[in-house]
Amino acid sequence: MATLVLDARSIVESLSSVGVDITVDDIIHPVASRIQSIYFGFCTKVLGVPEKSLSELPFECQLNPETAEMHQKSTPLLLLFTTMQCFIIDFGETNADFTMCDLINPTPKRTRKLLSLLADYTNFHRLDMC
Repeated sequence: MATLVLDARSIVESLSSVGVDITVDDIIHPVASRIQSIYFGFCTKVLGVPEKSLSELPFECQLNPETAEMHQKSTPLLLLFTTMQCFIIDFGETNADFTMCDLINPTPKRTRKLLSLLADYTNFHRLDMC
């Protein structure tokens, strides 16, 4: 089944209703930092992923203290990428994919398609909670 690509206002309405900070401009002119923030908000507010799980590796995976500083910026991005990639694989259409480029170099077309999937899931999630 193909994912319905929603218009930008519908996406904003759906995701804003659960507290995700998003604007129409974020979809039309995606910027990496804003898109990462939107995906982070979706993970924490809709999926219930603890913020700490998206910012720190589990204790047993902690890196060597000598290299920890080097990984400080990349770890949250990799954790967000892994979480979103798993979500898209589990809940997207059969050929859906999520790449690192969707986080660091987002394009309007792919961003709108991916955010449509998130908005659709959010709408389903809200109905399921009623």
